[in-house]
Amino acid sequence: MLDEKTYADALTRRADMLYHIAKTILVSDDDCRDALQDAALRGWEKRWQLRDAQLFDAWITRILINCRHAIGRKKRRYVLQEEIDLGSNPGERVSADKAIEVSAVLLPSFKNITDATRQYAPKMSLSATYLDLGSFDGKKKKRGEIIITNNGRT
Repeated sequence: MLDEKTYADALTRRADMLYHIAKTILVSDDDCRDALQDAALRGWEKRWQLRDAQLFDAWITRILINCRHAIGRKKRRYVLQEEIDLGSNPGERVSADKAIEVSAVLLPSFKNITDATRQYAPKMSLSATYLDLGSFDGKKKKRGEIIITNNGRT
């Protein structure tokens, strides 16, 4: 079993390699650092499972990949919020009164769930099918909303 110094030295020597592996799926540097931290902690907690120190690279890489995927799955379930500029040309910067803010709930795919699990899946309904804000001919920012309601059990 690895002692604390040997484990820390092994992780330090492989930090760049592990970061690049995390970056292959995770976009943000913060998420990559979180995955590395999670992998380091899990590796330390499970160091007794490593029977051959020469296999450390493959072993810690597999732990990192699992942590990286777990963070990626969590991120896909968050609410997405984006401000969209309503300029005449793509990429044109406009004042704040000519922007709309869009929010969306990102849900996982439900196409492969079983009937037993389906009863717990969200059942979403919308308060309207479209939102008509008219034209942005003045300086006033217009507001409107479509409410998404979960009528399911979760």
